Amino acid sequence: MVDFALGILVALAVKHGRWRNIGMFWSSLLVVGGYVLTCHVPYLYGQRAAMILPIALLIAAAATADIEGRFTLFRNRTMVWLGEISFAFHLLHHTALSTLRKARGTHQMYSTATDVTMLVGTAAVTVLLSWALYALVEAPLVRRFSRSRRA
Repeated sequence: MVDFALGILVALAVKHGRWRNIGMFWSSLLVVGGYVLTCHVPYLYGQRAAMILPIALLIAAAATADIEGRFTLFRNRTMVWLGEISFAFHLLHHTALSTLRKARGTHQMYSTATDVTMLVGTAAVTVLLSWALYALVEAPLVRRFSRSRRA
């Protein structure tokens, strides 16, 4: 809930021109630093506390660049498509990972290559399922029940 509230506040600050942007480069560098920090703090802190501010800064920097029409890595068809299916991915990824974990069993050990292959395969299947969920459920419901912003 705090992540959601922070996202709203950052979006409003960017929208109203009140955001003090540090840019994509410095925001990205802070995200890398936050990621490194996650290895050195307790697990639950690593999940949120070490990354939330750097990610908020990066999202705001990307949104500002988008508003200003500047290039970012996030302004291409693939990234827009991934953004469109991201809610469906959010809904499905835990189920996919849990299914993989259950299928593997808790006592069996695999090589790193096998683990990576299974995770990449699970991610690929989850992306495809997310695309289907978006195209067959989310997009039709949005078209049916949303209203145009144009007057």
